Amino acid sequence: METGSMVEERRQLKGFRWLRLSLMLLGVTIIALVIGAHLRGIMGGGITLGKISVVLAGLGMVLLGWLIRPQDIKDRQVLARRMANLYQGAAILVLNTLLLLAGLELGARAWPQLAGRLSSPTEINSVPLGAAIPYYQSQDWGRQYWADFSRYDGEFRPYMLWRGVPLASPTINIDEQGLRQTPGIDCSAGVYKVFVFGGSTMWGDGSPDWGTIPAYLQPGLQTIRGEPVCIINFAQPGFVSTQSVVTLLTELYEGNIPDLVIFYDGINDVFGAYRSGQVGAHLTPEEIARQFNGNHLVKYVENSATFKLLQRLASNPQLITYETRNIPAGALAEAVVKAYFGNYRVVEALAQYYQFDYLFFFQPALPLGKKPLTPLEQMIKDEIDPALVSLYRETYHKARRDGAQYQHFYDISDVLDGQTTLLWFDAYHIIPEGNQRVADRMLEIISEKLERNEAAQTE
Repeated sequence: METGSMVEERRQLKGFRWLRLSLMLLGVTIIALVIGAHLRGIMGGGITLGKISVVLAGLGMVLLGWLIRPQDIKDRQVLARRMANLYQGAAILVLNTLLLLAGLELGARAWPQLAGRLSSPTEINSVPLGAAIPYYQSQDWGRQYWADFSRYDGEFRPYMLWRGVPLASPTINIDEQGLRQTPGIDCSAGVYKVFVFGGSTMWGDGSPDWGTIPAYLQPGLQTIRGEPVCIINFAQPGFVSTQSVVTLLTELYEGNIPDLVIFYDGINDVFGAYRSGQVGAHLTPEEIARQFNGNHLVKYVENSATFKLLQRLASNPQLITYETRNIPAGALAEAVVKAYFGNYRVVEALAQYYQFDYLFFFQPALPLGKKPLTPLEQMIKDEIDPALVSLYRETYHKARRDGAQYQHFYDISDVLDGQTTLLWFDAYHIIPEGNQRVADRMLEIISEKLERNEAAQTE
């Protein structure tokens, strides 16, 4: 016959088993939900500190439920001893984890230097496609360029968000202002001054200093003008048109007034909207937002070398884009074009006040146009997300439609049509020969515009 104490003990054992099982099930459920949400893109792309913290909490619940056994409740001393051992084990685990993390952090920080010593000085691992394609292997400057490119970095700048850091190398030279240099310019007092703006294509991604669009514009403008010309390349990798306008504003505020301003945009404005689903968004909003949002611990961990290395190694199964957010391509493209020509009108007003000429060029895009593609170009095109292609098509169509009412806007997206040789080395950038064709088209338009202006002045 059971006594009251036996009944109470059995009840406690049953409750203890349910508690143990509940802890383990809850931990497993939490881990499964986080992993499932990550794979489906519900919690955003990439590995974040929040995801890691929740998974660790789930593992802790599973471990706690597994270590505490129901039969130990019969002997309070055994239970107390087990809890003490659990605490001691947890303390040792935490200490070893901290030591391991410290070692990983030191290793992650040392890895870039170690990798650089193990590889040849000109080996570039961050851009394997560019360095590996036959065109660059056939150029005597190709290996050197990608080695120099691996040293390029950016830093925070007010209003513009980022700019390049100074760099001196055989193929890429960045001055103290973070601007890429154009060979052969004369920027002495009174010289005709040209500002060029854009993203990495105008900056010259994939080209040495002498093979960028500004480098090809410089001698042509000197010929057209019949005098020295100072071209200042304000383009920065990743810039959208709004950042370019802000950059122009800062120069005007400082009294640096140009004679001619050239904007070369299209790809980044579309790509920024493609990734964020927002109009006018720059290309790394999540990364910059993390620098201002969240607590200091989160920012410290996410800025650690270990965390960045893990992010680089981890795969991102699903890309978060406007399409995954259920935003219609047509509506987003309409908004992108509206914002772009809004920037045009801002520059138009500034040009009237500060008395400078200005030109807006819409650049070519690999998914569009009628260029016969080489096998490599076709392979690159085939890998572009169809959602991005759709947004390109919608945006460029609407830009051509609305651009007719803006006399300083020129769509030169067809500038590479009919060219049979390789010009695209990735989905967004072209080789120096492509840059020369772009510059030649710009020079034709500039020459015609100057002739019209001179004719109007003589009437």
